[in-house]
Amino acid sequence: MKKLLLLTLTLITTALFSSCLVVHADVNVEPDYDITCYNNTSVPITDWCVKRNDHCTYANSDYNCAIYAGERDTIEDLPGGSYQIFFTFRQRYKLHEWDYDETGHFDLDEDVTFYVAQRSIYSNRSAGSSAQGEDAKEFVLICSNGKTYPLTPFEK
Repeated sequence: MKKLLLLTLTLITTALFSSCLVVHADVNVEPDYDITCYNNTSVPITDWCVKRNDHCTYANSDYNCAIYAGERDTIEDLPGGSYQIFFTFRQRYKLHEWDYDETGHFDLDEDVTFYVAQRSIYSNRSAGSSAQGEDAKEFVLICSNGKTYPLTPFEK
């Protein structure tokens, strides 16, 4: 009987202390950031995405991610690094890479919000023309940190 009691106490003690085993893993977790885009124009954005270091492309869907006038969209959990944003306003069934406009590179080290804005550019016509000026549209991105990024046609 003594042996049975000793064996039972040993098993209970072993079970209690084995559950207290703590393994501490020294893991460096890199923070993730979000890019939010507001469409402050009257034109719907047909699709948008971000590209990290000219290699990895991030988007919310494999299909077009539209942002309608006055709406916003967010791409979440992006690792830090150098990024570009790509937009298209073209209404096509199948989009190609040359349909997109791009920003310059920027460093992502915090959550940022971009506002797509539309600017009008006025230029004088030639002296032979009867019209006083010509109105052209240009799209720019205004970042929450105050920087402005013009959208330029995509270059391969």
